[in-house]
Amino acid sequence: MHDDAETGWFVVSKSVSSSALLRWFVALVACLPLTSLAERSADRDVLVVDELACRGNAVTSCDFILGHVYLASGDILDEEELDNARLRLASLPSFQSVDVYLERASVRDHVRVVIDVKEADPYVREWLAGTSSRLESLSQLLTGRLMHQNVFGTGKLFDVFALALIPLDGRERREFAARVQYVDPHWRNSKRTFFIAGMAAGRSEYENVQSSRLRVDNAAVDFKIGQRIFDFSYLSLDYRYNALIDIEQSRVLPDGTMERAAASLDNHLIAASYGWNSEDDPYFPTRGSRAYLRWIWASTAHDMITEGGFRKTWTTQSSTSWFVQIADTPGTEYRQAVDEHFEWNAGFARPIAGTNDGEVRRGRWYLSAGYSPQGSNAGGERLREFGLKIGVRLETHSFGVVDLYVLASDLAKGRSLP
Repeated sequence: MHDDAETGWFVVSKSVSSSALLRWFVALVACLPLTSLAERSADRDVLVVDELACRGNAVTSCDFILGHVYLASGDILDEEELDNARLRLASLPSFQSVDVYLERASVRDHVRVVIDVKEADPYVREWLAGTSSRLESLSQLLTGRLMHQNVFGTGKLFDVFALALIPLDGRERREFAARVQYVDPHWRNSKRTFFIAGMAAGRSEYENVQSSRLRVDNAAVDFKIGQRIFDFSYLSLDYRYNALIDIEQSRVLPDGTMERAAASLDNHLIAASYGWNSEDDPYFPTRGSRAYLRWIWASTAHDMITEGGFRKTWTTQSSTSWFVQIADTPGTEYRQAVDEHFEWNAGFARPIAGTNDGEVRRGRWYLSAGYSPQGSNAGGERLREFGLKIGVRLETHSFGVVDLYVLASDLAKGRSLP
């Protein structure tokens, strides 16, 4: 349902097969914008950046804003980099709007680059409520996030997140989790280096369609150092210490008896990640893509865990935004996404106009269809999940960003496995 890194990397983690990862990673790389500097500057007059300036920033430091512009005084003007910088800034919830334009300097063939922003409320509130009927279970998901996105006026983040998945009927699907983190997007005054420190704790209890049960209690601290590369990509190295991992498992054996096991341990995890984010809006994207690929090594596991996800968004002339998604919902370099989804998803969204009184600033309703393989039952029949999700997302004056949805799916049985 959501990325394990949001609330804890457990010793038991969902993994994606190498072949599946290879298929979507090839598609993912094909979407990465790579343009040579020669192509960018061909047939254009050469201009020199005389100065970079900020406007409209009442509480946000200009250093933080210019930290997303990979140009400096004395550089040759790269217009595509200015477009990319505007997109990087627009993808942050810190700003309602971003404009980048040029002004003449006092020297011929020199220009002044101006970043004009309209700041958003530094206190971010995000709420999600979803009801789902899937895998023979009816459940209610509730999440909330409170974030200060401009600590010290320098764009540093302090983020508190909580999640509750409550079973209403049928098979057990229960989870409670919380996380607090601090993010320095320009660590040690570097434009391309970021640092994250966080603490997380949670409990999850799940029963699958084979009637196997898993309960995990987890508490941990973690640290991440990342480096932005190219236009929108980043690399990161993560360390996590799971101070507490309590696991209880039960599964039905072929003879109908129940096998139970329990363990209590702690462990160390190291993860290496590659990802990118070229979407034009953090909540209502109309174009661009997100992706990540992560390799996790645990001190208590023999095998490396691999996980990832990819999403592509585009908009047609009718103002309909379309998307396709494979595996997990990708987050950003600062945080993971919370999104109940299927293994393969496709859908669209339509805009909703704001209200005259300003209570609803903007919004969209969305519909998606998806498919997830669910292994096999005791009789060896393949199980496949097909479902639909419909919802509405609003940016409001009183409550912040609110996302409401319903999701329903059904299981289809295939031919028995050989």
